Amino acid sequence: MPQLFDLPRELRDLIYEEILASSAPLPTLKDTRYPFNWCPLKQPPRGLTDYDCVISFQEAPPTCASFLACNRQINVEMMHAIKREKQKGQMCALMDCVVNDQMHHFTWLAVPLVKTEKKDASKPMACKDTPMSKVISSWATRLFHAGTSHILGNNIFPAYSLHFTTVIERLRIDIRLFDSSPPISTLSDSHRNSTAWAICAALSHIFDNGPDLHTARRVDFIGEVVLNLVPQANVSNASPPQSPDNANDSLFVPETEATPTELIRNELVEVWNRIWAADDFPTSELRARYYRFLLEKINRVRICVNGKTFRTRELAAELERGRAEMRRIQMR
Repeated sequence: MPQLFDLPRELRDLIYEEILASSAPLPTLKDTRYPFNWCPLKQPPRGLTDYDCVISFQEAPPTCASFLACNRQINVEMMHAIKREKQKGQMCALMDCVVNDQMHHFTWLAVPLVKTEKKDASKPMACKDTPMSKVISSWATRLFHAGTSHILGNNIFPAYSLHFTTVIERLRIDIRLFDSSPPISTLSDSHRNSTAWAICAALSHIFDNGPDLHTARRVDFIGEVVLNLVPQANVSNASPPQSPDNANDSLFVPETEATPTELIRNELVEVWNRIWAADDFPTSELRARYYRFLLEKINRVRICVNGKTFRTRELAAELERGRAEMRRIQMR
């Protein structure tokens, strides 16, 4: 049996690309019917008994970090493959969202690569109120955490996280709509924009817990979030429309009425305007105030329909420009 380095470089590159592009299988509607496989996501002002979005308990696919650490030659060749995939726009973490019966089921499909960087020690408040970080250096903290995590769990992880930041450069969430969801126009006000707020809940969960529920290694920043809206599935199985002679005139849908895909697409755009408009006053929306921290954690949000970009919104850059303008005004 030939070894890896006995193969031509072209074949090795194909192997690297396959490793980077590999993902878990898409969950089906049948998979969403087993409640014990899903964990409710925190959604203010909802409680654990009133939720409309859950995330799968299954472990996220591993990154290619162990493959990169095999030897120097594999590392060099793999980094070249990663660079090519990034230039093609193919390199991203992938999450699936099944929207069915007003429920949103999130599943990690692929996390090929995350970036871990050492925090800038010159930043103020970097190690405040953490005595361990003043005594144990970064390498000792990592060694201590690796050797005792099976005994102490993740209780000492906050000290480790003060030294390093975990960044996902690009995250794509495929939002798959199914026919069994009722028309949005018939929903009550409390259930409208539910898909947009469910996406915010999933992003909040990622920043708090990371891709893996078991290790709870949080993510500090996401460069770009791509919300790819996939139009309604199972269209071929939908019941045929009634003939005009047998239909009620009051039930005719005007041609100008937006489709469910367009309505949810507009919700995904509008939700960021609501978060931007939120402030600390009681008159603002509670959910918008709760998710306002996402503006600092995400650099850019791109809303797509079937892979085609509909709208792009800069978040962190706009927030920083606004803060810079406020500082400039205060200095007058």
